[in-house]
Amino acid sequence: FQFEFLLFTMQAAAEAKKQRKLREFRQYLVDKGMVDSVVRLFVGILEMEHRPDATKIWTDYYGEIRDPLWNEIEYLQTNIDKLRAENSELEGRQQELVEQLYAKNL
Repeated sequence: FQFEFLLFTMQAAAEAKKQRKLREFRQYLVDKGMVDSVVRLFVGILEMEHRPDATKIWTDYYGEIRDPLWNEIEYLQTNIDKLRAENSELEGRQQELVEQLYAKNL
């Protein structure tokens, strides 16, 4: 019985924390003006005669925002690709050397 009560209490505490975080996030969106901004965007869309692509609407309204971390991600991805190619070449060279060793020992 105590274990079930403890489990229930832990679950209730976790749910309360989740709800508190959600309230804080909603308040953050309101405080930063994001809610008003999105509402204005949606009202603008509703007033359009035709509805263009959602990505285009978002980019036109907010501009193209690119986090600088994407540059680092792309740089690292390029390095990963280069290193994989180099690794493949080195594995091939290793295999050649192993075959030469076996050939000398036979």
